[in-house]
Amino acid sequence: MNTAGSLKSRFDQMRSSAAVCCIVFFLAAGTARAEIAVIPYKVNTPSADFPESTGRDYARLVALSSLLAKEKIEITSPREIDIDLERMKLDPEGQITGEDLDLLGRTRRIEYFLLGSLSRVKGRYRSESVLYSVRDGKVVARSREEADDLFALAGREVGEALSLFRNRERPRAPYGGGMDILFLVDLSYAMNRDWSAVKNAITGLTATLVDTRRMDTRIYLVPFADRIAHPAVSVSANSITSVRNELDRLKPAGGAGADSFARSLRYAIGTARWRPDADKLMIIISNSGFASRMAEQYGNRARKKGITIHTISLGSVPGEKSEVLDRLAQIGGGTHAHAAYHQKLYAPGGESVEVYMENGRFFTSRFPDAGWKRGLYQSGGPRGYYGKPKSFLQEIIYSDRKDAATPYTMGNAYTRNTMERIINSEPLESNVDLLLERLVKKARGRDRVRSDAGRALCTDGPVSFWVTAPDPDVMAYFIRAKREGAVVSLGVTVRKEAGSPYGISLMPVATGISADYIPESVMVRLGDLARRGEYYRTHGLSRPPVWFVRVKVDRTERSRGDEDIRGQ
Repeated sequence: MNTAGSLKSRFDQMRSSAAVCCIVFFLAAGTARAEIAVIPYKVNTPSADFPESTGRDYARLVALSSLLAKEKIEITSPREIDIDLERMKLDPEGQITGEDLDLLGRTRRIEYFLLGSLSRVKGRYRSESVLYSVRDGKVVARSREEADDLFALAGREVGEALSLFRNRERPRAPYGGGMDILFLVDLSYAMNRDWSAVKNAITGLTATLVDTRRMDTRIYLVPFADRIAHPAVSVSANSITSVRNELDRLKPAGGAGADSFARSLRYAIGTARWRPDADKLMIIISNSGFASRMAEQYGNRARKKGITIHTISLGSVPGEKSEVLDRLAQIGGGTHAHAAYHQKLYAPGGESVEVYMENGRFFTSRFPDAGWKRGLYQSGGPRGYYGKPKSFLQEIIYSDRKDAATPYTMGNAYTRNTMERIINSEPLESNVDLLLERLVKKARGRDRVRSDAGRALCTDGPVSFWVTAPDPDVMAYFIRAKREGAVVSLGVTVRKEAGSPYGISLMPVATGISADYIPESVMVRLGDLARRGEYYRTHGLSRPPVWFVRVKVDRTERSRGDEDIRGQ
């Protein structure tokens, strides 16, 4: 028995050593794949609208988000993990020890476990998670994230908790020399109410460029305020984590005037290390109004260095206060935009009213409209046109200047101007994230143009969509699905397309993912996409948002881009 035990011990040691070698080789050379199991999250203080089942659904969102990120990891089937937890009598809402994970890991040969807890704090979701290594027998990473919804939370969780496994060897797309973006950001106290949205927008844009578009990206952060003794710059090269950490380090304080702005602007243009072969964008975000006689000089200097200047005025900087930012954008060859704001208010009877604000004008609507994020005014006018509001809005005209509103006082201003009492409100929203995406799309570094391999007519019964196959592999998937007559789960992103019957097109981005990984919260019907295309284009899991539809393929058409072999 002792001999057998000794042999078994030596065998286990050899197997453990082999596993260690495999993991080290993966981390060093990027050629192996680590297997990770996501345990259902524990729900802190569950309630009727935040049940314990949320933890299980969220774990599937994290698993699915990991698959969509296409990092060098393998995600254990959530169904298999549920079966194992039941077999071992482990309750995610109770205690799970390292010994439990060691036993489960050795049984399944799983290398890592991701597990944690979920909370709701003032309407926002918070996750606190750990990454446990079976090989090391300890926690090797911790993450604490917050977001307005579970989709955004899952994306941040994957970006942070699983950053150890980021596929650093994956080649980046050939976008010339890449893109350098310098954010010149107002860090005065006036930014306090917008700072969270600005941070999330910059981080989200970084994720889109680095992970989705695979662009060679450098992000520069230069703040300005009178509390900053001298301009400071931080550089993050292809790192979402570095950008978020640096933004978290910055705290709005003090004021912002012409001197501090000019000092940081001069530093950004003349001292920041712009790469000569990269697209160069400077995006100025400010919630402070000030005068400056140097705008033309700095704008011309930036233009000579090939730097395009875009500017964004936030809620405290309406048209009459944003002349400097508008002038800089004109000279710098860029765009000046005013942020739009939205808030839902509640009357004593429970009925809701939507209020909006952009460029100093105050609007209301009895019904929400997802299109507000594209701006509150109709397009088509001259530069800086802010004349005609969109049809779903009704403007509130101030009877007195004391009744005027800012985005941060819309609830009180609504009561003063309408005499309707408001007892509660939801958090203020802005469209800063969409503005940043639009400004960056104007740069040369666009997605590679690909020749489509064909298209497929996908249907869920009531509604059908022609879906373009971007490459031969997806086209082969469509042809196989049609031949087998199977209902498939297809992951798509929604794109705006004016010429299509529903005003949108669907781009397939995920095929062959088992239904086990796809929670109901990301499943939609084609009719939903047709009716609420703008919502599904801007909300959801991953960036750009991915939604799953269960469809059958009725017809397929290969691309006719190839020449006829007969020469005709």
